[in-house]
Amino acid sequence: MKISQKLMITEKNGWYYRLEPIYAICGVNDTGSGSDSPCPSELASKELDLVKKILRKNKIRYITKSVPTMNIFCIKRFIIVSEEDKYKALRLIDHLRSETRLLYFCWRSHSNDSYDDIPY
Repeated sequence: MKISQKLMITEKNGWYYRLEPIYAICGVNDTGSGSDSPCPSELASKELDLVKKILRKNKIRYITKSVPTMNIFCIKRFIIVSEEDKYKALRLIDHLRSETRLLYFCWRSHSNDSYDDIPY
């Protein structure tokens, strides 16, 4: 099964847009390792590692992808699985909602016509 890294715009207005990989299951904001960082890199990595461990245990292949944001001090880091594994993986990691601080879940359907696919 191929894992697509194709991005889509999930939110946009006149000043702002947000990119997300189509088959991402979760992500974190990473604002670096400074002492004033609200989303420290170390915690972001730790929370993504929890997800990776669950996926490996269940033999679900994944890739990670970093996506720039409109904030120069922040990058979004995602875990992406194949289209076939997306909803199974989301169910497997759902319990992490109450165990993590930075991790957010990507439940959006890639087939919703209101999203604009972008070619990269």
